[in-house]
Amino acid sequence: MEYSFDFNFSGNPSTHKCEQKVEGDWVIFTCPICKDYERRINLKSREVVVSGAEGNPHQHRGSFIKPGLDNLQCNLN
Repeated sequence: MEYSFDFNFSGNPSTHKCEQKVEGDWVIFTCPICKDYERRINLKSREVVVSGAEGNPHQHRGSFIKPGLDNLQCNLN
């Protein structure tokens, strides 16, 4: 199962970088600028729930790597 993902809508000068936290099976991305923006991604079902995006002109980006995998290195030789 893949435990890392990135959502990035770059190219827009008003792109906001989201902060992430994990609650149970959910990774929750919140924007420190747009206080009502939230994107939840379920690690098991891959369900995505977004709130606070309607009418919001800003793009949001964020990434998540499961703790412990962030220092994982692989030699492909």
